[in-house]
Amino acid sequence: EGVRLGSPVEAYIDIMSGDPDPGGFELETVKKKNILDVTEFDEDAIVDLTASMNDVDSYGHVMRVEQKKAILPMLYQIMEINERLNDSRTASKLRQPVTINSSIYSIHGGKKNKGNYACLKSPEEKLTEAVMVNLAHELDETTPGVGDLLSALKKYRDTITPELAEKLKSGKFIKLLTIYSDGNLWCSACGHESCN
Repeated sequence: EGVRLGSPVEAYIDIMSGDPDPGGFELETVKKKNILDVTEFDEDAIVDLTASMNDVDSYGHVMRVEQKKAILPMLYQIMEINERLNDSRTASKLRQPVTINSSIYSIHGGKKNKGNYACLKSPEEKLTEAVMVNLAHELDETTPGVGDLLSALKKYRDTITPELAEKLKSGKFIKLLTIYSDGNLWCSACGHESCN
């Protein structure tokens, strides 16, 4: 079961004991792998800060709090990974440096732009504890009124320039967009957003 003697001792013991299939021999195989070097990764989110996010689900969870619990740990992990990737011991082992960015958008503003689409954290803004504390406060601010997810998606699409689109097609740049929302839309029948 092999063409090269890898372990002479194992082979000798097996042969001397009369084993018809002695071990100690190795097969040489060549495995081909395609390596794709991802050099940039964007973890983006569109959040819902409409008043219906203050509602409680069937398990007693406040939607706004659950949204916050999903986003902040994710950003903390990105901050930690970036610190490790920029560490001299790790960076020296990478074929190319890797950057992980994040953007947080709101379909209904926040403190910065109440009632309208807003960017709560831009991709250029470096992740720090201070940025996350500020974002935690932003994620607590909800306002009544209809959330405009379509405008948010259009504005997000507008951030993808032709140059960025080419980078995405090459596979070296990956963008991931997660939309957080309770899915509660403006009710035309009763005129309220929080219509169940």
